[in-house]
Amino acid sequence: MDFIFIFLGLLFIIFINIMAIILQCSDKNTTEGGGAAASRSRNTQSDYKIKPFYKLTEDEILKMSIIGSKPSNYSALGKGKPWDEEFIRKIIVYGKEDIIKTGYSHFAIVDKNGEICGFIGTHPFTAPNGKTDSLGIVSKAAQISVFIDDKFRGKGLVRTAVDLLVNEIRKHKNHKGMELYVLNAVDNAPAVAAFSNMGMKKIGIRFIYGKNHVIFKVDI
Repeated sequence: MDFIFIFLGLLFIIFINIMAIILQCSDKNTTEGGGAAASRSRNTQSDYKIKPFYKLTEDEILKMSIIGSKPSNYSALGKGKPWDEEFIRKIIVYGKEDIIKTGYSHFAIVDKNGEICGFIGTHPFTAPNGKTDSLGIVSKAAQISVFIDDKFRGKGLVRTAVDLLVNEIRKHKNHKGMELYVLNAVDNAPAVAAFSNMGMKKIGIRFIYGKNHVIFKVDI
């Protein structure tokens, strides 16, 4: 009988360790060109906020450029170039535009202590023929880009940041005319599973940024 209890105890310990590894893997990197993960959120939105780039202080712009210049952060965004101070100052201009009209938005993810944890924003995601494509994506659509700095990963911050971004979009009276999507590389299985667990609807596969990506639609 003692042997059975010991055996069951060992199985329980192994199960706990496996679950811990899965949760850690599910919030690893970045989402856009190279893919990322978003674990089940373990935060409350009150612990974090998203701050528009055009409202960043000079000190915050410097901190954002340091984070954005790390290869582990910028490598999967857009053309995979560093988000240095010069680049950030350029895209601050886009941040002043109406997100609904232009599709552009840029926010720093900030914790309750004022630490910049990463970036989330959107850019236009136009269907190939300018109206709709085979997946039903309309021309007036935006795609989420997000990265979490390495020291803040593993805390479910991607999900928290997406929720905060959606709340920001909902403040606009005409937000119902906008569609929002997330792209994730098909070979990033933990990320694909994580976004599915967030309740996002998988609508298909598209070859973009040199590889196949799963496309998720985000409810607004």
